[in-house]
Amino acid sequence: MAETTDAMAESTDARGGIVIVGGGAAGTACAQALSAAGGRAVLIDARTEPAELPPLSKSLFADDLDLRPHQRELPGIEALAGTVERIAEDAVHLADGTAVPYGTLVLATGLRPRLAPPALRGAHLVSDAEAARGLRAQAPGRELGILGSGFLALEAARGAADAGLTPTVHLRGALPLPGLHPHTARAVRDLHAAAGVRFAPYDPEPDPAAHPLWLAAVGAEPALPPLPQGWQSDARGFAEVDAWLRLIGAGGRAYAIGDAAHVLRGPMAGYPPTAAESVALSQGAWLGARLADPRLGGGTCGAWTDVPWHWSFQGPVRVFTAGMPASSADPDAVIVGDLSVGRGQALLFESRGDDAELVGAETLGPPPAHTAARRVLAARLEGGAGEGRAQLTRGEAAREGFDLRQWARAHRG
Repeated sequence: MAETTDAMAESTDARGGIVIVGGGAAGTACAQALSAAGGRAVLIDARTEPAELPPLSKSLFADDLDLRPHQRELPGIEALAGTVERIAEDAVHLADGTAVPYGTLVLATGLRPRLAPPALRGAHLVSDAEAARGLRAQAPGRELGILGSGFLALEAARGAADAGLTPTVHLRGALPLPGLHPHTARAVRDLHAAAGVRFAPYDPEPDPAAHPLWLAAVGAEPALPPLPQGWQSDARGFAEVDAWLRLIGAGGRAYAIGDAAHVLRGPMAGYPPTAAESVALSQGAWLGARLADPRLGGGTCGAWTDVPWHWSFQGPVRVFTAGMPASSADPDAVIVGDLSVGRGQALLFESRGDDAELVGAETLGPPPAHTAARRVLAARLEGGAGEGRAQLTRGEAAREGFDLRQWARAHRG
């Protein structure tokens, strides 16, 4: 951080005025796409070891941590270590007093873990490699309490059980994974319980003395720094963007991508914010290519569209989601296969009628069925029947012996 403000301004201007805040999946993908197209940018991130959280959480109790660092040494990309204090309309202000001017700003700040309840403020948080190492140093052979109901909590719990620890997951409600359909969530719970994971339902504020060691995985919130007045963010802190990922209210100078962004306009407007590496990578690569080529910029090109999907490997239990979440679909899912043995799907439809179209899918087991669901959902997102492509309906999926992979192959456009 020895650069002066003037020197940094000169350096930034030489790179076309593009500044990316956040070196996680979305920010790195944007920088890589820019670099590949001959573009230039400054990439700001506070972390010295920018590991991606999903592989880190899945390997908490494995022989070695899966840090999977992001590649920052890219042609034309100046990596700058610093903590962003606030965003102004013409510069990014860092905690050490440095102001980094920009012509175009990309916010890719991701999420930060929520704190545990006050009684458990001493619990470990898995937010980065250093925190993961701290938990591993104390964990061997011990009983472990895990507060949380989401993917990270179950990834850690199953990893702990497979490593010989005794984990208990304290849930807010009756089932883990409240964002999934109850049939899927119940099957995942039972598969882990059979492997030694204990569950304590309706216990969001457990007794700290119940376990000698605690991990808090109670969700995350957007990590956006303070923004200029008029730049839109919702009550939960997500940056609100249009169909081209431009931050609403920023006059076309700022974009937001990845976990901290919520698309409010265009074909993706109906989807809730999706904390998924696949979405972050897709948005980052899409935006980087467009910033590198002015002909693709602004609203002159097609909007960003991609089927949101997520994966969670919880020991041998493989969980995939694609499309709309269960909360946005009709509650009467069509179950294909056998979820109870970890090989099946909950197919989600827009309504109860036989002609209702597929809007989402939850898959347990090997990825081919999930891949088929993504392909079917992508066809619908891209125009579906309007382009001569058949759409999967509830009536077809409910037929005895239905197989989504076979259906997708038969209706491939």
